[in-house]
Amino acid sequence: IDKNIPFSYFSEESIYLFSPDVVILNLPYSDMYPSSFWHYVNDRGTKIVYIPYGLEIGGGGFNQSYQFNLLVQKQAWRIFARSLNHRKMFAKYKDNGNSNVVVSGSPRVDLYKDFDKTGNKELRKEISKRIAILWTPHFSVVNENEPNSWSSFLYIKDYILNSFSKLTNSHFLIFRPHPLLWNRLEEKGIWNYDEIIDFKSKIAELGNSY
Repeated sequence: IDKNIPFSYFSEESIYLFSPDVVILNLPYSDMYPSSFWHYVNDRGTKIVYIPYGLEIGGGGFNQSYQFNLLVQKQAWRIFARSLNHRKMFAKYKDNGNSNVVVSGSPRVDLYKDFDKTGNKELRKEISKRIAILWTPHFSVVNENEPNSWSSFLYIKDYILNSFSKLTNSHFLIFRPHPLLWNRLEEKGIWNYDEIIDFKSKIAELGNSY
Protein backbone atom coordinates (compact mmCIF):
# COMPACT_ATOMS: atom_id res chain seq x y z
CA ILE A 1 0.00 0.00 0.00
CA ASP A 2 2.79 2.43 0.93
CA LYS A 3 4.45 1.87 -2.44
CA ASN A 4 1.17 1.96 -4.41
CA ILE A 5 1.67 -1.59 -5.66
CA PRO A 6 -1.70 -2.82 -6.98
CA PHE A 7 -3.15 -5.99 -5.47
CA SER A 8 -6.47 -7.75 -5.02
CA TYR A 9 -8.00 -9.43 -2.01
CA PHE A 10 -8.80 -13.06 -2.62
CA SER A 11 -12.29 -13.91 -3.83
CA GLU A 12 -13.55 -16.93 -5.67
CA GLU A 13 -14.73 -14.73 -8.54
CA SER A 14 -11.42 -12.90 -8.94
CA ILE A 15 -9.26 -16.01 -9.04
CA TYR A 16 -11.48 -17.64 -11.68
CA LEU A 17 -11.32 -14.42 -13.68
CA PHE A 18 -7.52 -14.24 -13.42
CA SER A 19 -7.22 -18.00 -13.98
CA PRO A 20 -3.54 -18.56 -13.03
CA ASP A 21 -1.71 -21.67 -14.17
CA VAL A 22 0.70 -21.51 -11.23
CA VAL A 23 0.15 -20.18 -7.71
CA ILE A 24 3.16 -19.38 -5.50
CA LEU A 25 2.57 -19.85 -1.77
CA ASN A 26 4.99 -19.02 1.03
CA LEU A 27 2.80 -19.86 4.02
CA PRO A 28 2.42 -23.59 4.66
CA TYR A 29 -0.58 -23.28 6.99
CA SER A 30 -3.32 -24.78 4.83
CA ASP A 31 -6.17 -23.64 7.06
CA MET A 32 -5.21 -19.98 6.56
CA TYR A 33 -6.29 -20.17 2.91
CA PRO A 34 -10.01 -19.88 2.04
CA SER A 35 -11.69 -23.21 1.30
CA SER A 36 -12.76 -21.80 -2.07
CA PHE A 37 -9.07 -21.44 -2.97
CA TRP A 38 -8.53 -25.19 -2.61
CA HIS A 39 -11.72 -25.87 -4.59
CA TYR A 40 -10.32 -23.72 -7.40
CA VAL A 41 -6.89 -25.38 -7.35
CA ASN A 42 -8.42 -28.84 -7.42
CA ASP A 43 -10.99 -27.97 -10.09
CA ARG A 44 -8.52 -26.38 -12.46
CA GLY A 45 -5.43 -28.51 -11.81
CA THR A 46 -3.50 -25.34 -10.99
CA LYS A 47 0.11 -25.98 -10.01
CA ILE A 48 1.22 -24.91 -6.53
CA VAL A 49 4.79 -23.72 -5.96
CA TYR A 50 5.77 -23.55 -2.28
CA ILE A 51 8.67 -21.34 -1.16
CA PRO A 52 9.05 -21.40 2.66
CA TYR A 53 8.75 -17.92 4.15
CA GLY A 54 11.43 -18.57 6.79
CA LEU A 55 14.24 -20.93 7.72
CA GLU A 56 12.45 -23.70 9.59
CA ILE A 57 14.31 -24.84 12.68
CA GLY A 58 11.60 -25.98 15.13
CA GLY A 59 11.79 -29.57 16.35
CA GLY A 60 9.19 -32.07 17.55
CA GLY A 61 6.26 -33.77 15.84
CA PHE A 62 4.03 -30.68 15.79
CA ASN A 63 6.64 -28.54 14.04
CA GLN A 64 7.71 -31.31 11.69
CA SER A 65 4.12 -31.58 10.50
CA TYR A 66 3.75 -27.82 9.99
CA GLN A 67 7.08 -27.45 8.23
CA PHE A 68 6.96 -30.48 5.96
CA ASN A 69 3.67 -32.36 5.89
CA LEU A 70 0.65 -30.08 5.51
CA LEU A 71 -1.64 -29.95 2.49
CA VAL A 72 0.45 -27.16 0.91
CA GLN A 73 3.66 -29.22 0.92
CA LYS A 74 1.95 -32.46 -0.06
CA GLN A 75 -0.02 -30.96 -2.92
CA ALA A 76 2.75 -28.69 -4.25
CA TRP A 77 4.00 -29.24 -7.79
CA ARG A 78 7.38 -27.78 -6.73
CA ILE A 79 8.96 -26.93 -3.38
CA PHE A 80 12.13 -24.85 -3.33
CA ALA A 81 14.52 -25.98 -0.59
CA ARG A 82 17.56 -24.11 0.68
CA SER A 83 19.94 -27.09 0.81
CA LEU A 84 20.36 -30.81 0.15
CA ASN A 85 19.84 -31.48 3.86
CA HIS A 86 16.60 -29.49 3.73
CA ARG A 87 15.44 -31.66 0.81
CA LYS A 88 16.27 -34.81 2.79
CA MET A 89 14.05 -33.58 5.62
CA PHE A 90 11.08 -33.47 3.23
CA ALA A 91 11.81 -37.12 2.36
CA LYS A 92 11.84 -38.00 6.04
CA TYR A 93 8.81 -36.05 7.25
CA LYS A 94 6.49 -35.67 4.23
CA ASP A 95 4.11 -38.55 3.62
CA ASN A 96 4.53 -38.46 -0.17
CA GLY A 97 8.31 -38.02 -0.27
CA ASN A 98 10.53 -35.32 -1.80
CA SER A 99 10.25 -35.93 -5.55
CA ASN A 100 8.65 -32.46 -5.86
CA VAL A 101 11.47 -30.72 -3.96
CA VAL A 102 14.12 -28.72 -5.83
CA VAL A 103 17.28 -27.40 -4.16
CA SER A 104 17.55 -23.73 -5.11
CA GLY A 105 19.43 -22.14 -2.22
CA SER A 106 17.94 -19.18 -0.38
CA PRO A 107 18.39 -15.43 -0.97
CA ARG A 108 18.33 -15.01 2.83
CA VAL A 109 21.25 -17.38 3.33
CA ASP A 110 23.15 -15.84 0.40
CA LEU A 111 22.72 -12.39 1.92
CA TYR A 112 24.18 -13.45 5.28
CA LYS A 113 26.97 -15.38 3.56
CA ASP A 114 28.06 -12.31 1.60
CA PHE A 115 27.41 -9.84 4.42
CA ASP A 116 30.80 -8.14 4.04
CA LYS A 117 30.05 -7.40 0.38
CA THR A 118 26.30 -6.80 0.32
CA GLY A 119 25.23 -6.11 3.90
CA ASN A 120 25.00 -2.93 5.92
CA LYS A 121 28.52 -1.58 5.50
CA GLU A 122 28.11 1.03 8.22
CA LEU A 123 27.09 -1.71 10.65
CA ARG A 124 30.01 -3.87 9.57
CA LYS A 125 32.34 -0.95 10.27
CA GLU A 126 30.71 -0.36 13.67
CA ILE A 127 31.12 -4.01 14.65
CA SER A 128 34.76 -3.87 13.56
CA LYS A 129 36.78 -6.71 15.13
CA ARG A 130 34.19 -7.50 17.79
CA ILE A 131 32.31 -10.79 17.89
CA ALA A 132 28.78 -10.17 16.58
CA ILE A 133 25.91 -12.06 18.22
CA LEU A 134 22.50 -12.15 16.52
CA TRP A 135 19.58 -12.40 18.99
CA THR A 136 16.22 -13.17 17.36
CA PRO A 137 13.60 -13.85 20.06
CA HIS A 138 10.36 -15.50 18.94
CA PHE A 139 6.94 -14.01 19.71
CA SER A 140 5.54 -17.04 21.56
CA VAL A 141 6.31 -15.70 25.02
CA VAL A 142 5.60 -18.07 27.90
CA ASN A 143 2.06 -17.96 29.19
CA GLU A 144 -0.04 -20.37 31.24
CA ASN A 145 -2.17 -20.94 28.12
CA GLU A 146 0.83 -21.59 25.87
CA PRO A 147 2.70 -24.61 27.23
CA ASN A 148 4.52 -25.04 23.90
CA SER A 149 5.97 -21.54 23.77
CA TRP A 150 9.25 -21.29 21.88
CA SER A 151 10.50 -17.98 23.20
CA SER A 152 13.07 -17.66 25.98
CA PHE A 153 12.90 -13.86 25.73
CA LEU A 154 11.47 -13.17 29.19
CA TYR A 155 13.89 -15.60 30.85
CA ILE A 156 17.12 -14.26 29.36
CA LYS A 157 16.49 -10.58 28.50
CA ASP A 158 18.07 -9.23 31.69
CA TYR A 159 21.01 -11.60 31.41
CA ILE A 160 21.59 -10.50 27.80
CA LEU A 161 21.53 -6.80 28.71
CA ASN A 162 23.80 -7.30 31.70
CA SER A 163 26.28 -9.45 29.77
CA PHE A 164 26.64 -7.10 26.81
CA SER A 165 27.02 -4.08 29.07
CA LYS A 166 30.26 -5.70 30.29
CA LEU A 167 31.46 -6.78 26.84
CA THR A 168 31.58 -3.42 25.10
CA ASN A 169 35.04 -3.92 23.60
CA SER A 170 34.79 -7.59 22.65
CA HIS A 171 31.19 -8.31 21.61
CA PHE A 172 28.41 -6.68 19.59
CA LEU A 173 24.68 -7.42 19.89
CA ILE A 174 22.41 -7.41 16.83
CA PHE A 175 18.85 -7.51 18.14
CA ARG A 176 16.20 -8.60 15.63
CA PRO A 177 13.03 -9.76 17.37
CA HIS A 178 10.19 -11.47 15.55
CA PRO A 179 7.89 -8.70 14.22
CA LEU A 180 5.02 -10.00 16.39
CA LEU A 181 6.93 -9.96 19.69
CA TRP A 182 5.86 -6.51 20.85
CA ASN A 183 2.21 -7.07 19.93
CA ARG A 184 2.16 -10.38 21.77
CA LEU A 185 3.66 -8.88 24.94
CA GLU A 186 0.90 -6.26 24.95
CA GLU A 187 -1.87 -8.70 24.03
CA LYS A 188 -0.93 -11.01 26.92
CA GLY A 189 -0.74 -8.09 29.35
CA ILE A 190 2.92 -8.88 30.08
CA TRP A 191 4.27 -5.44 29.07
CA ASN A 192 2.57 -2.19 28.21
CA TYR A 193 3.68 0.26 25.51
CA ASP A 194 5.93 2.26 27.85
CA GLU A 195 7.71 -0.90 29.06
CA ILE A 196 8.37 -1.93 25.45
CA ILE A 197 9.82 1.51 24.65
CA ASP A 198 11.94 1.32 27.80
CA PHE A 199 13.42 -2.02 26.78
CA LYS A 200 14.17 -0.80 23.27
CA SER A 201 15.97 2.18 24.81
CA LYS A 202 18.06 -0.10 27.02
CA ILE A 203 19.17 -2.07 23.97
CA ALA A 204 20.08 1.13 22.10
CA GLU A 205 21.95 2.59 25.09
CA LEU A 206 24.29 -0.38 25.37
CA GLY A 207 26.51 1.25 22.75
CA ASN A 208 27.65 -2.10 21.34
CA SER A 209 24.28 -2.91 19.80
CA TYR A 210 22.13 -2.51 16.71
